[in-house]
Amino acid sequence: MNPTQATKLRFAAGCLVALMTTACTEVEFNNPAALDVIAATTTTPTSSTTTTTTESPSLAPTTRSIAPSNSTTLTVSGGTAPYTVASSSSAIATATISSTTVTVTGVAAGTATITVTDSKSKTGTATVTVNAALALSPTTSAPALGATATFTASGGVSPYTFTLPTAVGALSSGTTSTTYTRPWRSGSDTVRVTDSLSNTTTATVTLNAMSIQDGTAGAETVTSTFVDASGNIWVAGSTDNAVIGGNGGGTDGFFVKYSTLGVYASGATTAVQIGGVGNDVISCIRVTAAGDIYVAGTTDGNVDENNAGGTDIWVAMYNSSLTQQWITQLGDTTPAGGTNTGADTVTDCRVDGAGSFFVLGNTNNAISGSALVGTGDGFIQEFDGTGAVVDSNGGTAGNAYMIGSAGVVSTMNSLYIDASDNVYVGGVVNGTIDIDASGDVFDGSGDLYFLRLDSALATPLDRTLNNGGGTAAGTEAGGFVVADAAGNIYLAGQTNSANLTMAGGVITDAQVGGVDYVVAKWDNTGTPVAITIDGTAAGDEVVNFAATNGTKLAITGSTTDAFAGASNQGATDVFISQLDTSLNLEWVSQLGSTGSEAGVEAGFDTSGYAYFAGNTNALLTNSSQAAVADQQWFLAKYSSTGTQQ
Repeated sequence: MNPTQATKLRFAAGCLVALMTTACTEVEFNNPAALDVIAATTTTPTSSTTTTTTESPSLAPTTRSIAPSNSTTLTVSGGTAPYTVASSSSAIATATISSTTVTVTGVAAGTATITVTDSKSKTGTATVTVNAALALSPTTSAPALGATATFTASGGVSPYTFTLPTAVGALSSGTTSTTYTRPWRSGSDTVRVTDSLSNTTTATVTLNAMSIQDGTAGAETVTSTFVDASGNIWVAGSTDNAVIGGNGGGTDGFFVKYSTLGVYASGATTAVQIGGVGNDVISCIRVTAAGDIYVAGTTDGNVDENNAGGTDIWVAMYNSSLTQQWITQLGDTTPAGGTNTGADTVTDCRVDGAGSFFVLGNTNNAISGSALVGTGDGFIQEFDGTGAVVDSNGGTAGNAYMIGSAGVVSTMNSLYIDASDNVYVGGVVNGTIDIDASGDVFDGSGDLYFLRLDSALATPLDRTLNNGGGTAAGTEAGGFVVADAAGNIYLAGQTNSANLTMAGGVITDAQVGGVDYVVAKWDNTGTPVAITIDGTAAGDEVVNFAATNGTKLAITGSTTDAFAGASNQGATDVFISQLDTSLNLEWVSQLGSTGSEAGVEAGFDTSGYAYFAGNTNALLTNSSQAAVADQQWFLAKYSSTGTQQ
């Protein structure tokens, strides 16, 4: 309708008629039956302009979690630029803006509202929660050997990631905590937690040096230890109690397995005890790369068959599950017309590359059909992979290879087999033994001796220390032999001689004091290379074993005095020395208690850590035990620099 028009309304009989007129204001009555109403109205002009409504700005995301000192960004959209921003609590979080990006920085734990305002004073908000700072609890821990420590993360922004920057121990992690398993190491380790915003914090694990002591309420005597290719440590000996299961009577032989963490958990896959009604001992244990365990020992009873008289040797093999595969008992032959009084002992054992098991021992009677050379001889006896006796005497009568000198006692104490399956024997002789006819002459009251044979127990090379003089005034003992990859031969023992001479005076070293330890070296042709004598000024040193990993030598023994930098803890302490292959001393460490200790064997793992075992009747320094009921065995570990682990 045109705004200048008026509306004329006519009410006529029963109908309403609207007539459009121009500028007319009137009321008409046409007739009584009809009423015309002319209504004059003026309308207001209407604008054609459209009104626009402005939306409020918004922040994305609308919620965010951070930690103190962390920053996060929010994005502004909508509203009318430019924008300003503010935090409801700058003590919790601060906020700044650049164009459409808001940066929020956490200050302290709490919740802050972040408000953005546009140019038309319209607003949008987001909520920022500032969590507590990332933390680990506890911040320090010092678990004992074989123990664990649990660390719990809090604060920061989950999810959490747990790591070991120094990679010494091991972690087993959940969503908010991690369990640290202590390795057999000394020093410290670090546990790190990282949250989703890359915040990190750490806890410190202190790894105190620790000497393992183990045993029962009875008395144990350890005689052998071995480090296998996987780094497990095996300990063997005898007990008058029950290490596992029950005791058969007298003493039983036993062996146990420690993991690389230094943990022994008694069970069917970690321990074996064997014995009858008599006295039984495991004297030697060796483990192959395949995990098969070979043991050799002695019995005055029956572990497999009837005792042949006196003390018999026996050998057995177990698979990696510690299930016995075979066992063989071997004794003396009975002398004609008399009662068997022979006594056989086992001093060492080795497994060669073909799977044959070699046992070294001593006897005062014929053994395995082989007759004595002297009044007491050393012997080598080979067994095949089924435990059957193998001829070890080159077709000569009897199966054992005998080492002795007429009219005297010779004692063989160590056996070593190299990568080419050459067999080395070390010991002490009280008479001339010159199997290779090189002119060796006995010269003293007990001389150190070694013999090398090929894999067929033939082609002998033997040497006596001292060959050519120097030992008449003193006595040597021990005779522990090892070889390196180049075929150099090392012989260790102890001496109270004023000096020792190799090859008629070519190479000599002098006594330090009392009884000292000695290590001598020959090349693979038997030519003398070097000799060293060492010890304490006042005490006596007794050598118990020598070991090599090809580049280092470990000598173990006991002393009644103290080496440089150490103090004697009791009557007799044990020691371990490491030398290089030129016989230079690299370090010596001493371990003791208020009682007496005796070391037995040593060995290296593939990382160069040295281990040695022995026996003690008191608490050692850094002992894993709180008290000692009787004689126990111990196991100690040292780094390549001589630090106890």
